[in-house]
Amino acid sequence: MAIKAADQITIVDVTDAYAVHLSKDSYVFEGTTSAAIAGSVSFRVSALRGSETISASVNSSEITCPNGVTASVDQTGDNAGSPLITVSVTTAVTQPGVVSIPVVVDDVTIIKDFSYGISFKGATGAPGTNATDPYNYLIGNDSVVISCTDTGAVSGAQTIVIPFSGWQGVTRKAATIGLKSGSSLPSGMSIASGANVAATTSQDGSLTISVANASTLGGASNGTISLEITVDGKSTAKFTHILSWAKVIKGTNGTNGTNGTNGTNGKDAVSPCKLTGGEASWAIPCTSDGLVKTSTPITVKWGGYQGVTRVAASLPTNLTLPSGVSKTSYSAATTGADGTLVLTAAANATLGSASTMSGQITLEYTISGSTSVKETKYINWTKVIDGSDAITLVITSSAGTIFKNSDVVTTLTAHVYKGGTELTASEISALGTIKWYKDGSSTALSTTGPTLSINAGQVTNKAIYEAKLEA
Repeated sequence: MAIKAADQITIVDVTDAYAVHLSKDSYVFEGTTSAAIAGSVSFRVSALRGSETISASVNSSEITCPNGVTASVDQTGDNAGSPLITVSVTTAVTQPGVVSIPVVVDDVTIIKDFSYGISFKGATGAPGTNATDPYNYLIGNDSVVISCTDTGAVSGAQTIVIPFSGWQGVTRKAATIGLKSGSSLPSGMSIASGANVAATTSQDGSLTISVANASTLGGASNGTISLEITVDGKSTAKFTHILSWAKVIKGTNGTNGTNGTNGTNGKDAVSPCKLTGGEASWAIPCTSDGLVKTSTPITVKWGGYQGVTRVAASLPTNLTLPSGVSKTSYSAATTGADGTLVLTAAANATLGSASTMSGQITLEYTISGSTSVKETKYINWTKVIDGSDAITLVITSSAGTIFKNSDVVTTLTAHVYKGGTELTASEISALGTIKWYKDGSSTALSTTGPTLSINAGQVTNKAIYEAKLEA
């Protein structure tokens, strides 16, 4: 079918990024010499959209647990919107692992990993000779978390410091530490020269493990390091200690929200400033050679608010306008009335060039509440070619084209012009049928007329809608 006219419009959802946090990202359970001791740990889930705290939910049946591990969810009463998760282990657990938790925020699912380790007890050493107390050791680290980027690479060089000491009863003994025979460090970890300091009879020793920037640690998200502590130089006083490590993935930062002002005498903070109106679509009748046919004005109104109270809102004195467009009149918004801007496209103006058919004028408003803020709006302009047979189509959106922190709900309208005059529904029908398409699809969304309703959930991040008048 012949296409007589067409236009497209982009709808953008700039909702703030989501962030989900666990009050505990990792935990170490007590263990015997070979397995975990049955136990549990609880932690809370919280969610943010930008800087705003929002509700989150977790379906316990969708949590992925290793064998011997279970997870339960309480999101009732005080835990509604911020679920309390309890992870429990049985004696069947013999290795550290990860519990994968799908967290639902609005209609987005974000996977959070909870890492756990086991603090194994060393095997009982052989009885000492002529000793009244057994040898033992103390160590200051059972598990560590390593900050990583969202690709799993270490974000910045880091160190893991492990203090330790040797004991016989309540008496300090010299002690050394090192990797257990047959074990190794993950790729990207190393022990530098001088980073292993022995414990003495008067002070702790320490082992420092360096973690290289940008290393992937072998590609694993968690693991263990087997260490061996020798007390008093005795072959019979060797102890194995398991250090658990897990990556902590850094999420994408949400867009910073506007700072609120301090409340007075403990009252709530002052509401943020906002702008109403302030944008428009402008169809400019033009000749077939792209020149403005007659002087054409457009009026834009806006108001500034803080909560429900009007505040002043203004535009800069000098606006960047297309060639041939001038500011005819202007009055700033006050505490009692809307602001008004009148722009006029002069007759015979090219608006940049005769071949330029559309464009955008940026308006940056300053809203003068308790703390001044700025908000950007746009005037989208389109040339409507004036000719006896010239047919053009312009799409407008009832709720604008940019949405933030709200469902995208708007009505698109296709305006058809012939010779610079907008056609009625019956005149459009005599020419053909308006068909709507989305994101370049060749299959029409709708063929029922010049309007298209966009409902909640139909736009994710961005969508391009096109209307075509087809004969």
